[in-house]
Amino acid sequence: MNGRRNQLRRPAPLYGAIVPSSTFQVHRALPIPNPAKLPQWSLIENATSVVESDQRVLCAWLGGSFGEATADRWSDVDFRLVIGDGDFQDFVDADLGLLERISPVVGARARRTAGGETLRVVLFEGAARADFLYITESGATSRPGERSHLLLDRAGIHPTIARLPAERPASRNEILRRLENDIPAALARHRNAIAVGSLIAAFEEHVVLLGCVESLFALLRDPAKAGRLGNKHKGSALTVDDQDRLLATLTPWSDPVAACSSQALDPLLSLLGELAERCDWLEQSHTFLPASHEPTAPGLFAPPIWTSIPAILKMLVHAPVHATYFNRGHWQGVLTGDRIALRAIVNLSYASENDDLEGPTEFPELHLTGESSKSLVECLTPLGECTPRALLESQSRMFEVFAAVGRAAARRHSHAYPFHLESEVFDYLEREGALVRTDICNRHRLPDVPP
Repeated sequence: MNGRRNQLRRPAPLYGAIVPSSTFQVHRALPIPNPAKLPQWSLIENATSVVESDQRVLCAWLGGSFGEATADRWSDVDFRLVIGDGDFQDFVDADLGLLERISPVVGARARRTAGGETLRVVLFEGAARADFLYITESGATSRPGERSHLLLDRAGIHPTIARLPAERPASRNEILRRLENDIPAALARHRNAIAVGSLIAAFEEHVVLLGCVESLFALLRDPAKAGRLGNKHKGSALTVDDQDRLLATLTPWSDPVAACSSQALDPLLSLLGELAERCDWLEQSHTFLPASHEPTAPGLFAPPIWTSIPAILKMLVHAPVHATYFNRGHWQGVLTGDRIALRAIVNLSYASENDDLEGPTEFPELHLTGESSKSLVECLTPLGECTPRALLESQSRMFEVFAAVGRAAARRHSHAYPFHLESEVFDYLEREGALVRTDICNRHRLPDVPP
C-alpha cells in the first residue's frame, strides 16, 4: 500500500460536529436534519469504526437518502465500500464477519448487480436495515455518480467519484413509451386471470396497472423529477389527494366475485384515461390505448414453487420496507409488496400441502386445497374499504399467513425456518405501526400459527 493510502481522510459526523485531530483531515458533513436522533445513527457510527479498521476498504460513503440528506426514521442505510481489486473476492466471501462486528446480523442475502458489483442486503438486530454495495477499485470511477456523504477515503478517489455524472433520467417520451407497452400487456394478463378464475393473478395485474397510474401522476406533478424516480420513490411525487384517488380504485375488492370480473378494473381504467388525457398523451378522452397496439400477455415472472422455501429468508429480510411505504403514505409501494408477498404465500401454501415441489407452472393458486385457499381471499377483502386502515389490515393478514404456511412448508420439507428473523421483523413492523395482530390463522386453522 502506498503512502497516500495510509492517509485516512474522514469527514465530521453527519450532524456537523467538528472533531479536532491531527490524524484526520476533517470535512463538514451534509446537513441531514437531526441525524443523531434517527435510530439508524448508531449503526452508521459503528459501521464507520469497523470499516476504518479494515485496510482493504479504500473508500466508503453513504448513498441513497442519507447521501442526499433526505433520510427519515424509515430509511435504510446505503453503504458504498470500494475494495482493492486484489482483495475484492476474499472480502466478499468473508464479509459476514465484518458485518457481525457492526451489529448482530439476523438476516442477510447477497447478489451480483448488473454492473458486476456485489450487493449485500442486511437486517441487523432490532430490524436496522442496510445495503452494503461492494465496488472494485478499478470499477469505482466507471459507475454512475450520486450524491454522497463521505465516511473515509484512504486512496484519495472520492473527489473523482463525486464528480461522476449521474445516470441520465428517463425522458417524458421514454416513460410514456414504456407505459404504451406495460398497460396493454397487463390488461391482457388480467383477461387471462379472469378467464381461468384466478383472484390472485387478477390482483397482481391490478397492482401493475396502479404502478402505471403512479407514473402518470408523477409526470403531472413534476415532469423533470419523474424520470429520476425509481419504483421505490415514485410515490414521493404524489399529493395526498393523488394517493387517495389511487386507493379508490380498490373498491371492487370488497367482493371476491366482483374483483375477479372484467368490471373490476373500471375505476382504475377511468382514472388512467383521465390522467393520460391530462398528460396530453392521447388525443381522445376516455381511452388510453393506441388503437394500433396489439396487446400481448407474457406472464409476470412467478418464481417456481421449489424456490419458495429458500426464499423465506429473502422475503423476511425485505419485509421491513413495508413500514417505509406505509408510514410515508406511498400506497402503490405497499400494494406492490403485498403482490410479491401474496405470490410467495401461494407457493408456500402449495409446498405445505404437497410433497412434490415441482408443482404447476401456471396459476398454482387454483390447485390449493383446504383453508389456505380461503385465507388468501380473506387477505384481500379489506382492500375494498379503500383506506390506509384497510391496507394495514390486509397486509397484516398476509404477514401472518406467510409465517404460518412458511413454517409448515419448511417443516414438511425438512428446511430450517428463521424464527429469530421472523420475530425481529414482526416486532419492528408492529412497533412502527405497519402491523396489527389479526386472528386469520386461527380462524382458518392454519398450522404453525405465529405467536
